[in-house]
Amino acid sequence: MIGTYEALRDFYIALLPLLPEGTSEIFTHPGADTPWARERFGAGWDKRVWEAQMLRDPVWRAALEQEGIEIVARW
Repeated sequence: MIGTYEALRDFYIALLPLLPEGTSEIFTHPGADTPWARERFGAGWDKRVWEAQMLRDPVWRAALEQEGIEIVARW
C-alpha cells in the first residue's frame, strides 16, 4: 500500500536502476481526478491521479535523466 504521492514517486524512482539495459517498460495507468474515475476505480483512483502527476514531476524527470533513460511515448 502506497499512502502518499511522494511514496509512489519514490517507489517508481527506486525501480529505475533495476531496469536491464536495453528496451524496458514500467507501466502506469495515469488518470484524471473526475467523478467517473472515483466511482469506477474506488480506492485506487488516487494512485492513477498521482501517476499522471508523476509523469510531469521534475524529480521524476531528473531521475530518468540521471539513469540515462529515454521516454518513448509511443511505438
